[in-house]
Amino acid sequence: MKNPFPLLLVDCYDGTILKEPLPPYRSWLETAAASLGVTPTLLECKDSGPFPEGYGSVILTGSEKMVGQREYAPELIAFLGKVKVPLLGVCYGHQLLANFFGARVYREERLHRGDERIDILDGNSLFRGISQGTSFFEHHSERVDPTPAADRLVPLAVSSEGLLESFQVKGLPFFGVQFHPEASKEQGVKVLVNFLSWGGE
Repeated sequence: MKNPFPLLLVDCYDGTILKEPLPPYRSWLETAAASLGVTPTLLECKDSGPFPEGYGSVILTGSEKMVGQREYAPELIAFLGKVKVPLLGVCYGHQLLANFFGARVYREERLHRGDERIDILDGNSLFRGISQGTSFFEHHSERVDPTPAADRLVPLAVSSEGLLESFQVKGLPFFGVQFHPEASKEQGVKVLVNFLSWGGE
């Protein structure tokens, strides 16, 4: 396994709702690293940069911003074009990554907040060791339509309604999850352990 640390945590929140959004992500990372028997080294930056160098993997956080309304920093888009290491997008990060590779992000009719049961399509990557039908915490009002990017995005999991919950970019170590694994207890830690273990396999 290639060392995923230092891990770069890109803070995409704008502070309009959550004033201290990163502690749950830090705790999530510490728990996953402990289960792997490694000491995590964490780098942090805002989505507008500047972006440090020397990282072994990247996580894009959630956000109050809306990808479908083009609420993203141009610096982050430029950064995505340069990343060569494993990357995991969470909620907003998932939507931004999908949009970067050609998918459509649209506003849903209702706000999703609470546990969502997912159907796993590929249990060999992020969902290794996670049972079919496991629930994860979600909080979002936008969703990814992968149809325009069907040749680039490989679905890994869908909701009970058949909507995209997770994907991998074809041929790249880039992953997205619509749910919030950092707020999903043991199953969320398993997702992160699988992501950190996957890098370089």
